[in-house]
Amino acid sequence: MSNRISRRRFVAGGAIATASAVTVSRLTNGEARSHSQRRLQAASTFFSVIRPPDFITAYEGTRSIPLIRSNGVWVANGMTVHADPQPTVPDSTQLSVSLSSSARPLSRLHLRWQMRIASRLRFLGDHWERGYGDLEWRGLVGERVMPWYFVAHDGRHTHGYGVAVQPNAMAFWRVDNAGVSLWLDVRNGGSPVVLGERILELCKIVTREGRGDESPWQATRRFCTLMSRAPRMPPAPVYGGNNWYYAYGKSSAREIERDAGLMSELAGAAKNRPFQVIDDGWQLSTSVNACCGGDPWDKSNGSFPDMPRLAERIKALGARPGIWMRPLLTQERGLESWTLHAPHDGGRVLDPTIPEVRERIRNDVAGLVSWGYELVKHDFSTYDLFLRWGRVMGSSLTTDG
Repeated sequence: MSNRISRRRFVAGGAIATASAVTVSRLTNGEARSHSQRRLQAASTFFSVIRPPDFITAYEGTRSIPLIRSNGVWVANGMTVHADPQPTVPDSTQLSVSLSSSARPLSRLHLRWQMRIASRLRFLGDHWERGYGDLEWRGLVGERVMPWYFVAHDGRHTHGYGVAVQPNAMAFWRVDNAGVSLWLDVRNGGSPVVLGERILELCKIVTREGRGDESPWQATRRFCTLMSRAPRMPPAPVYGGNNWYYAYGKSSAREIERDAGLMSELAGAAKNRPFQVIDDGWQLSTSVNACCGGDPWDKSNGSFPDMPRLAERIKALGARPGIWMRPLLTQERGLESWTLHAPHDGGRVLDPTIPEVRERIRNDVAGLVSWGYELVKHDFSTYDLFLRWGRVMGSSLTTDG
């Protein structure tokens, strides 16, 4: 045993001596940077995508078309993509991406930045519509789809990368050990877009380098502020009760009044009063299948005989009235020309790109507000448009066609 330990110590000592000799030799010959420079390089885990991508590929359906960079733009087969860095704004930088394609129908663009990504990073991404218990910090997973934005944490710094709100493409990120990808879905619904002579401003890429004196929460919050510089925020936090989570569509006005009283009691003397939301089950066309009831939204069923009075009662009990609707679903006949599709659970879904449909929805909401309801929970809107829940959308929000 003593001989084995001795050999181990001998080998370890020899390795240290060899490494020391190599280090001295390199320093003596000027072949290495200073220790401070090496520490700075090791600490820097921020990667810039505010520069021209290394590759851009366009897709006509599933057919890929590599674009060639020429005079600062990417071109191929009548398509042109601009990816122009913008002047630095406080605490961030931006890269504007636009597309023109006079003849070819396009489905997607893939922007790629080649770089080495540190394996120790942990990533947090967003979701297409809402979280499903899967918004989590994870290691490097190359096939992971991160819609809209992501943040990367190296143990001390949290860096942010994303697109500014209200882009003209559905955007998601992927990161692997060889670089960063931004995918832009430019389809018109499930069909390729035909731009003609138009130029489509796709998105503005925003980044933020994290600081060592902030927590991941603070860094992420500050980065989200950069992506949304003029957010539409309520004057006070929205909180309270929603009867769906125990009633599941089977309720009554009396039960809602009871719930409103409970919410008010729990809120105590808080100036910002809680909401009591009446979920699915109040409307005339409610059915045995939960959430399948559609319009008319100006009538209620026998369990909710007087909706304006119920709103008044909720207020009198010290809560704020809210109400549920599914604005795109209708049971009305004769609206085939307004129909986007007929879902498997009955009724028909209206196409909100049609002006008359938007006016109809506007009037429906105005009617609920005129009853005294201060919050409208519009439900199933994403599913009705794409026929997919966010948790299964992945890299394609809806089926081609």
